[in-house]
Amino acid sequence: MTKNSNVSKYKMANTLILVTKEKEKEQRTEFGLFLAAKNSMTWGTVLCVGSGEKDYTMNTSVGCRAMFSTLQATEVTLDGVEYYVLDDKNVILTEKS
Repeated sequence: MTKNSNVSKYKMANTLILVTKEKEKEQRTEFGLFLAAKNSMTWGTVLCVGSGEKDYTMNTSVGCRAMFSTLQATEVTLDGVEYYVLDDKNVILTEKS
C-alpha cells in the first residue's frame, strides 16, 4: 500500500478529481540562485474521481497521470498529505497507466 491509500475513504463531487501533488524540480542558475517557475503546468496521478454529470464523460480515471494548470487547482491537505483538487474539465492531457 502507498501513502495515498487512505484517500479511498473520500468521494469527490460531480466532475472533481483528487490528484497527487508531485514535487517540483528546483531550477538554479550556475551561481546557485533559485529561479521562479516558468509556468504553472504540472503532472499528478489521479487518486479519486467524482461521478460525473449528465451529458459529460469524465476524461480521467483513477491511476492515470494528468497534466493541469496549478492556477485552476485548489491545494488541500488530507490526513497530513498535500493534494490538488480540480475539475476534470481543466485537465489538459492524460497518460494512461
